[in-house]
Amino acid sequence: RGELLRVLRFEGGPVDPLVPEPAAEGEARYATPAPEFELSVVRPEPGRAFEARARRGVEILCCSEGRGEVADFAGGAPLAVR
Repeated sequence: RGELLRVLRFEGGPVDPLVPEPAAEGEARYATPAPEFELSVVRPEPGRAFEARARRGVEILCCSEGRGEVADFAGGAPLAVR
């Protein structure tokens, strides 16, 4: 907790909204100054798979609409999301 309070600034000011940049097909990426914290929005065409091209670290998936499956192509059973 102490570290978080040390690095945060509690002051108002102008906001520069992030604009997504096209990445892979079906993906828009919000770049940040910290490459380990990046947000992507993935919207594959119906019936098409999205494949992450880059090797990534820890990821959090939020499905806000529809349903799909997440699979590790190295093996393992797919995980249904909705």
